[in-house]
Amino acid sequence: MKARYIFPLFLFFCFAMLSPLFASGNSVEIWVPIGSFLMVVLIVASVSFSRAYVKSRQYEVYQKYVESGKEIPADLLREPREKIKKTRETYLQNGLINLAVGLGLGLMFHLGNFGNEGLWAVGFIPGFIGIAHLIMYWKTPEKDQDKEMEDSTRNF
Repeated sequence: MKARYIFPLFLFFCFAMLSPLFASGNSVEIWVPIGSFLMVVLIVASVSFSRAYVKSRQYEVYQKYVESGKEIPADLLREPREKIKKTRETYLQNGLINLAVGLGLGLMFHLGNFGNEGLWAVGFIPGFIGIAHLIMYWKTPEKDQDKEMEDSTRNF
């Protein structure tokens, strides 16, 4: 398990263990909104702290390169999001997966006996996301994106 997932999981289990204390008596009306708000705040805080930790570790690596007198490789200077390339194949793959998930959800809620007649429309959400990915697949030109990635890092 990656280290960045440990802190949010720890907070989740702490709140899960303390939830009977919060729900005692008639104070449920107070603690449910407060707890949901605190959970959002804690999730945002944990993501921010984990990103700050990763950045500090990156700067330590940069500092070691500078202290040793070596040049920092271009791959280390790229942002992690830049390393993940959006190619036509990933658009196609994501589009087909989301379209299939939407179709599966729609069929599950339509054919299942869940008591709500309009629940099958939930499948439209991932279905339309899949259609958007397929549109991006058809609109993305087939040029070499590795060269564009190298050009963007040269300006850094």
